Amino acid sequence: MLSLFHEIGHSKAPHIRPCTYTQTVKALFQSLKKFLKNLTLSKKTVSEGENIKTQYSLHSLESWEVLPEWYVEIISKFDAKSERDAWAYALKELRKLERDGFEVFA
Repeated sequence: MLSLFHEIGHSKAPHIRPCTYTQTVKALFQSLKKFLKNLTLSKKTVSEGENIKTQYSLHSLESWEVLPEWYVEIISKFDAKSERDAWAYALKELRKLERDGFEVFA
Protein backbone atom coordinates (compact mmCIF):
# COMPACT_ATOMS: atom_id res chain seq x y z
CA MET A 1 0.00 0.00 0.00
CA LEU A 2 2.78 2.39 0.91
CA SER A 3 4.58 1.93 -2.42
CA LEU A 4 1.33 2.27 -4.35
CA PHE A 5 0.45 5.54 -2.62
CA HIS A 6 4.02 6.74 -3.16
CA GLU A 7 3.61 6.28 -6.91
CA ILE A 8 0.22 8.01 -6.79
CA GLY A 9 2.02 10.86 -5.01
CA HIS A 10 4.27 11.24 -8.05
CA SER A 11 1.22 11.62 -10.28
CA LYS A 12 -0.23 14.32 -8.00
CA ALA A 13 2.88 16.50 -8.23
CA PRO A 14 2.86 19.47 -10.59
CA HIS A 15 4.78 18.71 -13.77
CA ILE A 16 7.52 21.31 -13.83
CA ARG A 17 10.92 21.28 -15.45
CA PRO A 18 13.92 21.52 -13.13
CA CYS A 19 15.92 23.50 -15.71
CA THR A 20 15.12 26.10 -18.31
CA TYR A 21 15.58 25.27 -21.97
CA THR A 22 18.60 27.57 -22.02
CA GLN A 23 20.21 25.70 -19.12
CA THR A 24 19.50 22.36 -20.79
CA VAL A 25 21.01 23.44 -24.12
CA LYS A 26 24.04 24.88 -22.29
CA ALA A 27 24.48 21.59 -20.38
CA LEU A 28 24.17 19.54 -23.57
CA PHE A 29 26.74 21.73 -25.35
CA GLN A 30 29.17 21.45 -22.40
CA SER A 31 28.55 17.68 -22.29
CA LEU A 32 29.30 17.31 -25.97
CA LYS A 33 32.56 19.27 -25.60
CA LYS A 34 33.56 17.16 -22.59
CA PHE A 35 32.59 13.94 -24.39
CA LEU A 36 34.66 14.78 -27.46
CA LYS A 37 37.61 15.80 -25.27
CA ASN A 38 37.51 12.50 -23.33
CA LEU A 39 36.67 10.30 -26.30
CA THR A 40 39.08 7.42 -26.69
CA LEU A 41 39.11 5.04 -29.58
CA SER A 42 40.80 1.67 -29.38
CA LYS A 43 41.93 -0.27 -32.42
CA LYS A 44 42.20 -4.05 -32.48
CA THR A 45 43.27 -6.34 -35.30
CA VAL A 46 41.38 -9.62 -35.45
CA SER A 47 42.19 -12.49 -37.76
CA GLU A 48 39.39 -14.79 -38.87
CA GLY A 49 41.05 -17.50 -40.85
CA GLU A 50 42.67 -15.79 -43.83
CA ASN A 51 40.79 -12.54 -43.28
CA ILE A 52 42.30 -9.85 -41.11
CA LYS A 53 39.87 -7.26 -39.80
CA THR A 54 40.40 -4.10 -37.84
CA GLN A 55 37.85 -3.41 -35.12
CA TYR A 56 37.38 -0.03 -33.52
CA SER A 57 35.65 0.53 -30.22
CA LEU A 58 34.81 3.58 -28.16
CA HIS A 59 35.52 3.79 -24.47
CA SER A 60 32.17 4.25 -22.75
CA LEU A 61 31.80 7.19 -20.41
CA GLU A 62 29.53 7.44 -17.40
CA SER A 63 27.05 10.32 -17.33
CA TRP A 64 28.85 11.92 -14.38
CA GLU A 65 32.02 12.02 -16.50
CA VAL A 66 30.26 14.06 -19.18
CA LEU A 67 27.45 16.11 -17.61
CA PRO A 68 28.41 19.43 -16.00
CA GLU A 69 28.40 19.31 -12.20
CA TRP A 70 26.04 22.28 -11.89
CA TYR A 71 23.46 20.49 -14.08
CA VAL A 72 23.72 17.22 -12.14
CA GLU A 73 23.24 19.18 -8.90
CA ILE A 74 20.06 20.87 -10.16
CA ILE A 75 18.60 17.58 -11.40
CA SER A 76 19.59 15.73 -8.21
CA LYS A 77 17.95 18.31 -5.95
CA PHE A 78 14.80 18.24 -8.07
CA ASP A 79 14.66 14.42 -7.99
CA ALA A 80 15.27 14.31 -4.23
CA LYS A 81 12.45 16.80 -3.58
CA SER A 82 10.14 14.86 -5.88
CA GLU A 83 10.82 11.65 -3.93
CA ARG A 84 10.34 13.35 -0.54
CA ASP A 85 7.06 14.87 -1.68
CA ALA A 86 5.77 11.53 -2.99
CA TRP A 87 6.60 9.78 0.32
CA ALA A 88 4.99 12.63 2.28
CA TYR A 89 1.82 12.29 0.18
CA ALA A 90 1.74 8.52 0.72
CA LEU A 91 2.13 8.79 4.49
CA LYS A 92 -0.43 11.61 4.78
CA GLU A 93 -3.07 9.74 2.77
CA LEU A 94 -2.49 6.40 4.52
CA ARG A 95 -2.73 8.08 7.93
CA LYS A 96 -6.11 9.47 6.85
CA LEU A 97 -7.22 5.92 6.01
CA GLU A 98 -5.97 4.72 9.42
CA ARG A 99 -8.04 7.42 11.14
CA ASP A 100 -11.06 6.25 9.12
CA GLY A 101 -10.65 2.74 10.55
CA PHE A 102 -8.66 0.93 7.85
CA GLU A 103 -5.59 -1.00 8.97
CA VAL A 104 -2.97 -0.07 6.38
CA PHE A 105 0.29 -0.06 8.36
CA ALA A 106 -0.08 -3.54 9.88
